[in-house]
Amino acid sequence: MANAAGSNTTSAPQLISVGLVPTAAFTFIANQLDVAFTNGSTGATSYEWAFGDGFISNEANPSHNYAAEGTYEVTLTATNDCGFTVNTQTVIVSTSSTEFLTETSYSLTASPNPFSQNLVVNYELSAEHTDANLLITNVLGKKIGHVALTGTTGTLQLADQLTGSGVYFLHLQVDGKTGKALRVVKI
Repeated sequence: MANAAGSNTTSAPQLISVGLVPTAAFTFIANQLDVAFTNGSTGATSYEWAFGDGFISNEANPSHNYAAEGTYEVTLTATNDCGFTVNTQTVIVSTSSTEFLTETSYSLTASPNPFSQNLVVNYELSAEHTDANLLITNVLGKKIGHVALTGTTGTLQLADQLTGSGVYFLHLQVDGKTGKALRVVKI
């Protein structure tokens, strides 16, 4: 500061406190069309759930009733004063008593993702099987096609089955059990 009497300079330390961005995590249990979500987020002060069917919730641990069977992308956004984090998972909703493969009993990968021409899918099953297929569905859960699998490991080229641009889901079906969906995007 300066005036007719002279100038004076003072300084005072300014402390800035920086916090951490929250983590977003959740698990779920599907019972036919009803799905119970358990929030595993840390450091968040608010939550927003988008259930993939146009409905949302701000509850910490919501339950949601879907109107129809299908594959839904559920997104949890965890927020605090420092920012937000998003976690998206695929939820399969079915009125039949579907049994699911344990995640340690198989491996399913696809590359490149997103893709424009050909998609290479690799699978590995931990045990022998009598009936195994790769099921292909669209974003509405409608079956687009399937490929019979032979052996416990293999590589598939999916050029013909995925004809139009869009989002598709790949599911392993082994001896009556279904695996978690793998989301792929064709551009």
